[in-house]
Amino acid sequence: MKLTLGPIPYYWGVKETLRFYETIAGTEVEEVYLGEAVCSKRQLSLERLLEIARMLEGAGKRVILSTLALAITEEELALTERLCDLSYTIEANQMGVIALCEERGRTFVAGPYLGIYNPPSLAFLHALGARRIVLLPELSGEVLRAGLEIPVEREVLGYGPLTVALSGRCYTALALEVSKARCALVCGDYPEGMPLETLDGNPLYRLNGTEILSAPYHCVIELLDALRDAGATHLRILPQREGTPEVLVLFSRVLAGWMDGAEAVGRLRALAPAPLCNGWFFGKPGLQYVGTRGEGKA
Repeated sequence: MKLTLGPIPYYWGVKETLRFYETIAGTEVEEVYLGEAVCSKRQLSLERLLEIARMLEGAGKRVILSTLALAITEEELALTERLCDLSYTIEANQMGVIALCEERGRTFVAGPYLGIYNPPSLAFLHALGARRIVLLPELSGEVLRAGLEIPVEREVLGYGPLTVALSGRCYTALALEVSKARCALVCGDYPEGMPLETLDGNPLYRLNGTEILSAPYHCVIELLDALRDAGATHLRILPQREGTPEVLVLFSRVLAGWMDGAEAVGRLRALAPAPLCNGWFFGKPGLQYVGTRGEGKA
């Protein structure tokens, strides 16, 4: 399996985003998804996006451009078309983007927002030109193993928050009682999402603009052998504000056989901004963490 770095889920502003990717250029990750999938108001200018892409390519990275999960306005549609006209591989996060890729005779990566649950969907997207499909983290290991005869790369979430919901409305703006149209990018005040807790004070969700994320971080660092057996070819790490290079190093060491997964997960707990979870892989509640040392909440 190869490591990939997913697009930044949050809004960090231009300067911090640039600093982040300058740091990533010095890591060993092979592929980087670059761009905005959640909210077009956060989108870097095309010139800035290409500047970062060239910098990463100069460091030996392969760049894939992510597209919006919801492109609704004329401006959003125009931006998506401009991205599809570039020479980079596109991560399609809605079916309309796949149509644009088809028109141009281009292969694409089928992104996580498409919601792929079964082998017929894998086969359908592969027939449309998908060279890789990002599978949903809520799929169990048993479901992941289905459809191995379909010759398509399979990417799974290795580490990061889970997308619980996506909307045309902005959850963060609603929580702060401002309009989406005049939000002034208030999500930037919450660089890892606005935390929501249960009445008992337990972390449950994070509001991230038009997206709701899980508070716990999905983590499969102890499951890499099982994921290989299930046909996974790529492992996606989602960026966090601090510690992403260290997370990449831990996953790289376990993939190379230089470190045991149980040891690595202990170190990840110190780096993660939230508890860890992976229960869905085992057909259990998603908030649970199941590891080599037993079951429970991380």
